[in-house]
Amino acid sequence: ANDILPFVVENLATYAQGTSREELAAAREHFGFFGASYGSYLNNNCILGHCLDLVSYFGFAGGGRMSYDRLLGLWEEYGHESLPINCLYIAIGGYDDRYPPEISYYNLKADTERFNDENLYYSLLSGIHHEPREWLNGLYNSLQLFFR
Repeated sequence: ANDILPFVVENLATYAQGTSREELAAAREHFGFFGASYGSYLNNNCILGHCLDLVSYFGFAGGGRMSYDRLLGLWEEYGHESLPINCLYIAIGGYDDRYPPEISYYNLKADTERFNDENLYYSLLSGIHHEPREWLNGLYNSLQLFFR
């Protein structure tokens, strides 16, 4: 929020008109974040919880447990409880031995007001371990959903 996103806006063509939090938030419909392996943990526990006002597309692959109750608490704390999530994509390799993200998927799917078949996706990647193929598949699939 304070370093990476402003750096991207300053150095690449984006829809943001500037780097203040308000200017970044005004362009949230055009920002996505993907995390793989430990990056999925950071996505779940930092970006999705704390920066929902800046990003509306999220993807992760290779583990990372998402606590729905914790997310709700963070969204309420930061005043983000009414902000929509355009897409949340969760991927896991069939042989990945990290915390199974399908549990997170089913917990989120229970919130039918925020999540539905149009913005919540889960993929089990057959025959793949916790490895770069898992992460690249997750990133590729996320981008297809983010930027249709």
